[in-house]
Amino acid sequence: WNLVATYFISKWQEQLESAHAQFFVQFGYSAVIGLAVHHITIMVSRRLAAAHADDASSVTRTKKYATVLTVLTTSIAFLQAWALLDVLDDFFFSVCYDCSGPTTCSYQS
Repeated sequence: WNLVATYFISKWQEQLESAHAQFFVQFGYSAVIGLAVHHITIMVSRRLAAAHADDASSVTRTKKYATVLTVLTTSIAFLQAWALLDVLDDFFFSVCYDCSGPTTCSYQS
């Protein structure tokens, strides 16, 4: 999922020379994903509450709907967590330690 979601961001970062610029691109992507996840989660919660209120007689349908929405919110939250991990990697390895990644950085460098 992460490779698919960050394909264009990665291509954009490859064209940038500065580690700071790469970090800010990743930070912006993470902020956009975070806001999207927040709004989608609120929307899903409202729909789920409405489904419980409107369709109290059909418990099976409501449970299936709740399961699908739970899987959706869990999946997009995973993308948000991965985006935050990428921001932290870019900040600490590229900006703070001036390394290209965790495999090229050590405590001796």
